[in-house]
Amino acid sequence: MRSEFDEVFKDAYDFCIDDADYHVREAAEALADTIWQHQQSKITLLENKNEYLTKTNGELAGLIIDLRNRVDAALARADQACIGNEMFYKQFDDVVRILRGIHKPKDGAV
Repeated sequence: MRSEFDEVFKDAYDFCIDDADYHVREAAEALADTIWQHQQSKITLLENKNEYLTKTNGELAGLIIDLRNRVDAALARADQACIGNEMFYKQFDDVVRILRGIHKPKDGAV
């Protein structure tokens, strides 16, 4: 009778162990999937930030070139103003307008 009990106990014990192992494995897989999805969302976020910053960097480079052109044009006008005092006030006004981006000089300096 003891051997029958031992067999039943062993079968029940093995079933419990197998069942527990199955649930532990399922929980581990679910946790691994959650961690993987979280890491993927971080990667996607960083990729989006990188694209935005790359685009912004390109736009800023264009603005810097435009600003340099305006400064060069303003300096050219300032040099011209120093040569002829009779046109000083007009030239100074042109410099201010060029720096503000209101108009471009007629001689095509910008």
